[in-house]
Amino acid sequence: VAAAERRLRVAERRAGRGFAKLSLLARDDGDASGAEVLLRRALACFERALGPGCGACAPLLAALGRVATDRGHSETAEACFRHALGVDEAAFRKTRGFRLDGHSVSLTSRSNIVFAHPRSASHLASI
Repeated sequence: VAAAERRLRVAERRAGRGFAKLSLLARDDGDASGAEVLLRRALACFERALGPGCGACAPLLAALGRVATDRGHSETAEACFRHALGVDEAAFRKTRGFRLDGHSVSLTSRSNIVFAHPRSASHLASI
C-alpha cells in the first residue's frame, strides 16, 4: 500500500508540472481563462501529492495571481498573492527554523518587514 501511495504522489507531481507548463503556453497565447483552469489543476495535483501548505504550491498561487491580474480580477489576484506569501513564509520557517531574532537568512524591505523566504518580497510587491 505504501509503495502504491508513493507512486501516486509521484504521478500527481508529474501531472501538476505538466499542467503548469501547459498553463504557460495558454497564457502566452492570450488564453488567460485556459491558463487559470490549468493552474488550478496543477495546484490541486501538488496539494494532493504534497499537502496544501507545501512550499511548492506558492509559485502556482502567484501564477494564479498574475493570471487573475491579466483578467482584471484584482481581488482574486490579491488573495492569490497573499496566500502564496503565507505558504512561502510558513514552509520556509518550518524547514529552516527561522527565528525572528535575526540569526537566520532573511530579506528585509525598506519598511523593515522581515521575510523568511526570499521570494516573499515579490509576492508582496504584486499585491
